[in-house]
Amino acid sequence: IDVGCGSGWFIRRLVDLYPNLEAWGADPLVREQHQERLHCIRAGAGDIASLGRSFDVVSTVMSLHHFPSVPAFLLQTAMALSDDSGRLLMVDWMHGVDTGIPEHYFSLEEIMHILGTEGWSVIHSGRDIWHLFIVAQPPAER
Repeated sequence: IDVGCGSGWFIRRLVDLYPNLEAWGADPLVREQHQERLHCIRAGAGDIASLGRSFDVVSTVMSLHHFPSVPAFLLQTAMALSDDSGRLLMVDWMHGVDTGIPEHYFSLEEIMHILGTEGWSVIHSGRDIWHLFIVAQPPAER
């Protein structure tokens, strides 16, 4: 599931590339739709565990800066991941523009600190001039 999927471009591309993939997207502003392998639902970062489904991967791509609470999102993600092999993928801008919408751009160090505090294990992380990216696995105790 891609949390903060917007128009669903990321999951649409994944479904095109991987014919056996079933992809979900969640966004509080999305138009709900369900197709054979593509599902977009109206839900926020704090709602994914309540969907009653488990996921192999939870991603958020260019949306983390909109989430009201990253620790709450991590708790929801830990509950929604299918098992210990489940992974979280985060990609976001480290800097942005003032859009008038409440948002917070994180440094890689800030997100790494939050993940550590919440018991997550980082598998891979990095940054370029504009973006941060992290792949993490949930806490052993969920």
